[in-house]
Amino acid sequence: MKRFAFILFALMPAAGAYPADRFMDLWNYAREHNQEVLAEKLELQALLKGQAAAGTLPDPELEFEVMSITEKSASLKDYSVAVSQMVPGRGKISLEKKRAALTAEAQAEKVALAESRLGAELSSAYWKYRVLIKYAEINEEKLSAMKGIRDTALALVSSNKAGLADLLRIEEGITRTGAERTSLTAESEIEKERLKVLCGGVLPDLALDDERAGIEPEVPERSSVLERLESAPALAVAMKEIEMARLEEEASLKAKNPDLLLKGRYRPNDSQMGGDGSFSLMVGFTLPFLRARSKYDPLMESAKFGRLKSEEVAKYERIKLAGEIDSLLKELVREKELMNSYERLGTQAEAAFKSSLSDYVSGRGDLTALLDTLDSVFEARELAFSARSSFMEKKTRLAFLTGIDDGSGNGSEQKR
Repeated sequence: MKRFAFILFALMPAAGAYPADRFMDLWNYAREHNQEVLAEKLELQALLKGQAAAGTLPDPELEFEVMSITEKSASLKDYSVAVSQMVPGRGKISLEKKRAALTAEAQAEKVALAESRLGAELSSAYWKYRVLIKYAEINEEKLSAMKGIRDTALALVSSNKAGLADLLRIEEGITRTGAERTSLTAESEIEKERLKVLCGGVLPDLALDDERAGIEPEVPERSSVLERLESAPALAVAMKEIEMARLEEEASLKAKNPDLLLKGRYRPNDSQMGGDGSFSLMVGFTLPFLRARSKYDPLMESAKFGRLKSEEVAKYERIKLAGEIDSLLKELVREKELMNSYERLGTQAEAAFKSSLSDYVSGRGDLTALLDTLDSVFEARELAFSARSSFMEKKTRLAFLTGIDDGSGNGSEQKR
């Protein structure tokens, strides 16, 4: 009966920690080290640093002119110095400041989008790796259970209640289970390398979450998720693109405003003034209306179509996001139903296994039936774990899709 108890103990699932915590620790590490995210953050820093220069006047120009150079002689007595400054037309300076600020805001949304996409990709790799590790654990438990059955079979063979064929069959199963473990280990290492790449090339200590403890697989309400649609990073980027396009449309209108040119000239020895010093001031304007049809009207039309394009992109992004949300919610319902079904199947398989084991120990049962029920027990555990992990992965992906940063779907915004 001790061997019987050992086999049953190997079938019992273990408990663990809250799933979201450790994954979110990994994501927080990854978004500080992933090169794609870092590149977006550096671009944002560059734009923020460059904001101070936005809206400044063009560089002034300094001129030096000599008036007394002829074919036969040259003299520096009659010379002049001039300083000129171009002043952009009405509204152009403030528009440049707006453009710089809006460009930085748009880049901040791109940083959030990069972090969100990293989170979704990291979630996929993390839960796949978690499944492979769990499969390896289940495989080890199955191997222990089979060794327990082998001990039981040895005792039955010794008492002539079973034949050597039973032992050979069990050894074959143990060898096959060991080979499966080798394959699972190789697959998990491949997925671990994927996690390493997403974390910037260095993977931190990977503390894994238990799939069962501390969380109930609840499917979020569609209405509550759709309320978060406007906070979705992808849509936020698209909306900023509309703002940028509208600003460019405004810029195409203000491009018609004439620029002002101011110039001051000083002659210390002006021959026309009897050798006295003189100062002159000139004021000039650009004449953009002369090229209105050939230059500025086409720019306005181009800006208009740019705005229309960005609006259509945002509409498509909103429709696409709503479709992805609906698909993920349906998948969550399916995974929850599968998970519950597999858990019930596991309970039934364990009952069948106990009955088969009891029959086999008493000499009434068949080894093939016993091993089949053992396979069913561990297959149900694998399927239930896979469904639960798939549920967690999809719920986390839904969270990142809608701009929620804690992976639990509870509505907290992703930190910019």
